[in-house]
Amino acid sequence: MENKVCRVALIGRPNVGKSTLLNNILKYNLSIVTNVAQTTRDLIKGIYTDKNYQIIFYDTPGIHKGLIYYLKD
Repeated sequence: MENKVCRVALIGRPNVGKSTLLNNILKYNLSIVTNVAQTTRDLIKGIYTDKNYQIIFYDTPGIHKGLIYYLKD
C-alpha cells in the first residue's frame, strides 16, 4: 500500500488558537503560544506521520481584517 500525503493550512484571525491546535495535534510544542497577538510571524511547518499517511500542517500568522476586505474586492 502506498503512503498518502495531505497538506493542511491553519488560517484565521490573529490570536484564535491556530498554534495551540497545531501543538495539540502533533502532541509536541512546536509553535510558541502566548496571549500576545502576532506571536507567529513566519510560516511554521509541522508534520504528523502515521503508518499509512502523513499530514503536513502549515501554521500561518493571523490574517488581519483589512486584508480580508481587500481580498473580497
